[in-house]
Amino acid sequence: MTPERTPLALALTAAYFIAVSVVGLYARFAAPPGQSAYLASELSPVLLLFCIVSLAGAVLFVVAVREEGGRWWAAIPLAALLLALAVFGPVHQSSGISLFATVLLAPAVLILLGALPLERGSTAWFGAIEAGFISLPGLLWAYGLFLAPPLPENIIIDSPSLYEFAGAAYVYAGLPFLGILLLVLAWRCSPRAR
Repeated sequence: MTPERTPLALALTAAYFIAVSVVGLYARFAAPPGQSAYLASELSPVLLLFCIVSLAGAVLFVVAVREEGGRWWAAIPLAALLLALAVFGPVHQSSGISLFATVLLAPAVLILLGALPLERGSTAWFGAIEAGFISLPGLLWAYGLFLAPPLPENIIIDSPSLYEFAGAAYVYAGLPFLGILLLVLAWRCSPRAR
């Protein structure tokens, strides 16, 4: 793999994972109660910028791995998801497509890490395990969003459900952790770290 391109590609890809949680938390705490969705809509151009930057990183990763004759196709799922987020809007409340793409981000990173040398005990090996664990609350969140049967209309629940907790844990803790993980991998892959 081209040593100059890989760290840059991983760092650019990490940008969206960190930005989505920072922008979402800012919208939640800075907006008046019940207005966070509107503030998030105002901040969506910021997420769109980071999404485009991350998409460029994923494409750069494909080019770098392809030049080495490796598993270049491993970055295609992540690039497709980032492209969907860029087209349909990176704000979670915007559409079901962007929600579904957000849920699949961690599994796409798991596939991306499969293109790196997964020697046992290496940073990429531990990264793949962590990405798999982070996918679990995302799958639970996806079940609550798309597969769980709706409650009858006469049942009203005021407290957050397990699926909402899973979604918050995934977006506000899991995705930024994946971003930090990619930054660590970028640093470990850089020629200076060697």
